Amino acid sequence: MKYISDSGGRDIFSDVIEYLEKPNEKGLHLLTHPIWWVGKGDNPTATLNFWRDNNANFITSQIRNNCKTYTD
Repeated sequence: MKYISDSGGRDIFSDVIEYLEKPNEKGLHLLTHPIWWVGKGDNPTATLNFWRDNNANFITSQIRNNCKTYTD
């Protein structure tokens, strides 16, 4: 079985196409992460920075709610 993942923002299109073009291959485990498909940015770092900047308030509120020692 072949395992292909987009972890780390890696482009997997060519890997998937290459695998699917092989007629004798059996089984494919394909792992995708939504941030790489719906996020904004020209590269993985820009995509992650965009996500971080747009979710900072949510992340901070979750830390406040779940960590009694957080004093920001």
